[in-house]
Amino acid sequence: ASVVASSIAVNAITLSNQITDGIIANADLAGSIDATKITNTAAVLTANTFTDAQTIKGSTLTIIAPDTVASSLWVSTSSLISHFSVSTAGYVSIQGVAGLLGNVVKITTGTTSLYTFDSTGTAHALNGWVTGGADYAEWFEKESPIKSGDVVGLDVKTGKVRKYAVGDALVGICSPNPGFTGNAPMGKSDEEMNQTYSLVGLVGQLSVDKEQVSVVDGTVFTIDKKKLGYLLANGKIWIRIH
Repeated sequence: ASVVASSIAVNAITLSNQITDGIIANADLAGSIDATKITNTAAVLTANTFTDAQTIKGSTLTIIAPDTVASSLWVSTSSLISHFSVSTAGYVSIQGVAGLLGNVVKITTGTTSLYTFDSTGTAHALNGWVTGGADYAEWFEKESPIKSGDVVGLDVKTGKVRKYAVGDALVGICSPNPGFTGNAPMGKSDEEMNQTYSLVGLVGQLSVDKEQVSVVDGTVFTIDKKKLGYLLANGKIWIRIH
């Protein structure tokens, strides 16, 4: 059935073409659109101009080849497929449904998936990730303050990390900018984590406070002669804990 403009419940929509079967085409959209008010299972917006800050929402919504998209455009929907350009095959698909497995976010060329983020919280990349950080680090609960570059040890009596002390289990080096971070609870900022945890680099290249180590023929040791790794030409340490 055709849908008339009054079926869309909110602000001014100036139509230069039509609203039919849940399709809004070639329109200047200057207000907010509630796709759930359109009497069709899905709403499709194609070749429209988004001229003002607005919110578009609905249970299923497809936006195809908008001529203009305002920088402050927001889309709120449980199932969204956005084709942002007719000149390229790339698109962004956000298809998450609570309780169901499947892709929540997918970035593709149109034929090949480049990145997917699924409803279990797992991310996949076709060719890997590129990052400026040079180490893999994890958050460890700490018993005392630790600063970037500190050698970090585990106090086996408390099960918490601290600035390395003789007799500790050697863990790594406190990292200011890891390439990858583990044991990071969703929704907590680094500032919140730093109150009771320390970010410790376990693998990779890290800067270290040279006063806390000794270097013998390029091999780096802790104050009690445990091997930490090797000194690199850039002044960092390649961690190799045995």
